[in-house]
Amino acid sequence: MEWSRVKSIMIGVFFIVNLVLFASYMGTTRTGMTINSETLENTVIILRNNNVSIDPELIPRKMQDIRVFDTLNRFEYAAAAVSSFWDKAQSLGLDYFNPEATVTDGASFEYKPENPPTIKHFNERTAQAYAKGIVNKLELGGGMSVESDVSFEDGGYVVAFYQVYEDSRVLDTRLVFEIKGDAVTRIYGKNWLCEEVTGGGLSPVRPVTEILVNFAVAQNNEGKGPLTISDVRLGYFIGDRNGKKSTITVVPVWRITVSSGEEFYYDARNGDLL
Repeated sequence: MEWSRVKSIMIGVFFIVNLVLFASYMGTTRTGMTINSETLENTVIILRNNNVSIDPELIPRKMQDIRVFDTLNRFEYAAAAVSSFWDKAQSLGLDYFNPEATVTDGASFEYKPENPPTIKHFNERTAQAYAKGIVNKLELGGGMSVESDVSFEDGGYVVAFYQVYEDSRVLDTRLVFEIKGDAVTRIYGKNWLCEEVTGGGLSPVRPVTEILVNFAVAQNNEGKGPLTISDVRLGYFIGDRNGKKSTITVVPVWRITVSSGEEFYYDARNGDLL
């Protein structure tokens, strides 16, 4: 074989390899953006002109690509999840998720014992630690990492757990412990079906300022103002599995929460309202 032909083949092979390596690099390297002060100020003005107010400090200044991933729910619906949790609790001599004190509704469940056992006096740190201990003992987290927030409400502590993927929360699922006095008085789960995940590639996100403007204009056009935005967060949205065990691609979203507690989810890839 002539050397010139061999050289041409080698060049072609190296070109293909470089394309593959470049695609792999782009799939693992994040790019980001920063919202400048002028854009931020103009966004706040547009929102105000559409009867929507927001504290500028709530608007994220920096954002970067977010990874898209697939998830498979271990349980089809909440009743199957709490049945498994109850079996695990019984094996450990615990009463959590006793069927006599647990109700389910589609993808939600609530455990609320009439006579919760006395444990010990809680403070913020011990309440959070105790709730984490129950999550670990009963294996409530599934295949995803979880993180928690703790707050003091109505004379007791509320510990809220969220599923997390690469430092971003799944925003439409949560597991909440309410602790009053010396006991866990309520455990509530929404869309908490224990996920097993498979990673995917990175996706760019739409600027949060664009999402906020679209939200404000849409709400004003529907005559829903005045509104006050209380939170803006980038994360993930799983959605309703409709009683099925299935693999779905989790959507990266911007979640806008207003002061009434109502939440709006926008696809972070294209800006569509979900």
